Amino acid sequence: MGTINHGYTYGAHPVAAAAALATLDIIERENIPARAAREGHYFLERLHAMKRFRIVGDVRGVGLMAGIELVADRRTRTAFASGAAELSRVHRESYRRGAMIRLSGPNIILSPALTIERAQLDQLCDALEGAFEVFEA
Repeated sequence: MGTINHGYTYGAHPVAAAAALATLDIIERENIPARAAREGHYFLERLHAMKRFRIVGDVRGVGLMAGIELVADRRTRTAFASGAAELSRVHRESYRRGAMIRLSGPNIILSPALTIERAQLDQLCDALEGAFEVFEA
C-alpha cells in the first residue's frame, strides 16, 4: 500500500505568511496587548457594577475576555436551567439594544475585539444594563 501525501493550499502560502507578518507588526506597533489590558480594566469595572442586579451572580474576566454568571437565586447561587426563558429574555433584550451576546448555559460570554473603542464598550455595557433592568422590572 502506498503513501498518500496531502497538503493545504494555505499552508506556507507566501500571501498568508505576509498577512501574518503584517498582523504581528500592527500588534507590536499599536501595542495591542497593553491597550487590551487598559480597556479590559475599564470593561471589567463596568461589568462588576452590574452585580447590583439580582440576576447577576458573578463577573469574572481578564483583559477584554469576561463572563457574567446569571443566577436564579443569588443567595444560594442557584443557576438557571439551560434554555430557561429568563436567559432567552436577557439575550433578546440585549440584542434589541444593539449587543450581540453569547450565552453558554447560564453564562454570558463576552470577548470583544482587542481593538474595540471605549464608546463601543459603553454601548455593550449599556445594552446589558438595559436588558437586566427590563428583567428586574
